[in-house]
Amino acid sequence: MSREFALVERLETSGERWDMYCAIPPGARSLLDVGCGTGGGFAGLRRRGLRVVGVDHDAGVVKAARQLLDDVVLIDVEAAEWPPEFAHAFDVVAFADCLEHLRDPWTVLRSVRQLLTASGVVVVSVPNVRQIRVIVKLALGRWTYVDGPGIMSNSHLRFFTERTVRELFQIAGYAHVRCMYPRRTFHLRQPERALNALTGGVLAGLLYNSLTISARPLRG
Repeated sequence: MSREFALVERLETSGERWDMYCAIPPGARSLLDVGCGTGGGFAGLRRRGLRVVGVDHDAGVVKAARQLLDDVVLIDVEAAEWPPEFAHAFDVVAFADCLEHLRDPWTVLRSVRQLLTASGVVVVSVPNVRQIRVIVKLALGRWTYVDGPGIMSNSHLRFFTERTVRELFQIAGYAHVRCMYPRRTFHLRQPERALNALTGGVLAGLLYNSLTISARPLRG
């Protein structure tokens, strides 16, 4: 196995976002991955026949993502216009743990409406700040950031619960906002997984580390 092939294989399986697949319509043929990083999040869908395009503001990761995706564009989504060829080009626009890093996610969500096909959807994963471990820490007076991934990452500018992420989409001009708690996920730790099963999912909003959302733009 060549070094180049081995690198691509590692990137393809690194960070694949199969936890979000439940929110992607079965007939989707094209997907825009906003904040694509090295491209591994939806490279698996490309292997299944979807056209997957990525955008990111980091030139270093864009170079790596070009090995996996159909196209990758270097762009700061909060500072630049979308390329004209993106207009009405995507069945899915995906934000995989991206919105919480933006200064103004409302405006960015409004802007991607023009990129969707007539039946297109926006699919989002965001950390769930209402998760029970966070609530317990708050009750004890603790709000501690971490240097790395997780709900309390120090790189997060915005924090969401199911209610506030629904409001985010409604303000940005979306309807049919659905919040999903997929059974196949890496957002449940083992104790929460057991409790979720015992309670039939009624406490999912307190147990999942992340929220999976899909929404369609208001028409007319």
